[in-house]
Amino acid sequence: LLLEYPDGATPERRALREAFVLRFQQTTGPVQAKGLEDTAFYRQAPLVSINEVGADPSRFGNSPTFFHALNAQRLDRWPGALGTTATHDTKRGEDTRLRINVLSELSEEWKTHLARWSYWNARKKATLNDLAVPDAREEYLLYQNLLGVWPFGGPDDAAPEGLTARLQQYMNKALREAKLNTSWTDPDPSYADAVARFIAEILEGPDAGPFLKNFIPFARRLACVGVVHSLAQTLIKLTSPGTPDVYQGCELWDFSLVDPDNRRPVDYEHRRRLLDQIQARLGSGTSRLDLARALYAEPEDGAIKLYLTWTALNHRRDQAALYAQGNYRPIDADGDLKANVLAFARYREGRSALIVAPRLVSKLMGDDAQTPPVGLSVWGDTRLVLPDLPIPRRWRNLLTDQTIEVRDQDGRATLPLAETFEALPVALLVDEP
Repeated sequence: LLLEYPDGATPERRALREAFVLRFQQTTGPVQAKGLEDTAFYRQAPLVSINEVGADPSRFGNSPTFFHALNAQRLDRWPGALGTTATHDTKRGEDTRLRINVLSELSEEWKTHLARWSYWNARKKATLNDLAVPDAREEYLLYQNLLGVWPFGGPDDAAPEGLTARLQQYMNKALREAKLNTSWTDPDPSYADAVARFIAEILEGPDAGPFLKNFIPFARRLACVGVVHSLAQTLIKLTSPGTPDVYQGCELWDFSLVDPDNRRPVDYEHRRRLLDQIQARLGSGTSRLDLARALYAEPEDGAIKLYLTWTALNHRRDQAALYAQGNYRPIDADGDLKANVLAFARYREGRSALIVAPRLVSKLMGDDAQTPPVGLSVWGDTRLVLPDLPIPRRWRNLLTDQTIEVRDQDGRATLPLAETFEALPVALLVDEP
C-alpha cells in the first residue's frame, strides 16, 4: 500500500492508499512529537529558535525565493489554511524566537560572548559524579533562551524580578524532556537542583556582575533588532495567503517560553486600554505618521505591534476578497541592499496591496542597534522593481498615510525603499486613486 501506484491504478485503489497514509500519519503523530519535538529538540540546540513544532531543524532558514514558492502553493492548494506563529504548544513565544534568530546574523559576536560567559560562569557550576553541571549543551541552551526572554528596560546590572524562577522552571522541563541527565520517568532531583542553583548564581549571585554587565547590552541589542523582525513577521502573516491566527496575548510582544510559561493569564483589559488609547489619539487629530513614529520610538509596551495588527486586520476585513482569493506576486528589489528586503503584491479585480518588510537588518542598525533601519541614510538607492502589470502609479502606506509615487528608471517601474521605509521599517501599501 505504501508503494506509488502506476498511472493505470483505479480510483478505488488510490483512495485506499490515501486513507491508509492518512491513518498512518495520525497514529505516528504522537510518536513524532515525543521523539522529535519533546526529546531531540532539547538535545540539539545549535539555534533553538528553529526547534519548533512543525519545523525541520535541519533546514537552517529559507531563501525569499523558497518563501514565495510556498506562499504561491498555499494560495493554490490551501487558500483558507490557518497561518500562525504561536500556539499553546509552541516551544517559544513568537517574539522570543525572533530575538534568538538574530544570533544567526551575529555569529562571530555570539561566539565571542559565549566563550566569555562560559569562562566567567564555570566556577559557579556544581560537580556531580565528576561532571560539571550543567553540561556545555545545557548551558548553551540556557543562554539562548535567556537572550530571547530578557525584558525591555530594567536595571543595567541585575536580572528583572521573576526571571530567575521562569528560567529555572524552563530548564527543569528541558532537562527532563532531553532524557539525558534526568527524565520524567527517572528523575534526578540533585541534578535539577544543581542547574537551578547555577541559574540563580549567574543572575542573582554575589559574583553575577561581570556576566550581567556583558550580557545585558548584548541582550538589548538583540531586543532592538528583534522589534524589526517581529513587526516584519506580523505584517507578513496578516497579509499572506491563508487565514491568519493571533494566539492569545500576541497582540503585544510574546516573550514566553514553552508551557506552562506560554499559558500564563493574559491581561486583555490592558490590551483594550492600549487599543483605546491608539484610537483616541487618532480621533483627536494625531496623524498616523506621527503616531507610528512615536510608537516605534518607544516599543517597550508593544503598542506598535498592536497598532500594526489592528491596521492590517481592518484592511483585511474591508478587502476580504483581495486577501482570500487575490493573486500573489513576488516583488524583486534592486540596489545595494536588495537582499535585505522581502516584498510581495496581492491583487484582484482592480484592487491591490503591496507588502514590504525588511530582513537581516542587524548590520544596518549599527553596533548598538540604535540606528532604525529607515530613511535614505540606510536604504540609499535600493528600490523595488514592480512587475509589468496594471498596478497603481501611486501608493499609500496604511500605517503612516504617506504616499509614494512610482518612478520610471531604466524602463522599469520602481518604488524607492528610502521612501517606503521613511518612518517605519515595514509598509502596507494600497492603491491610491
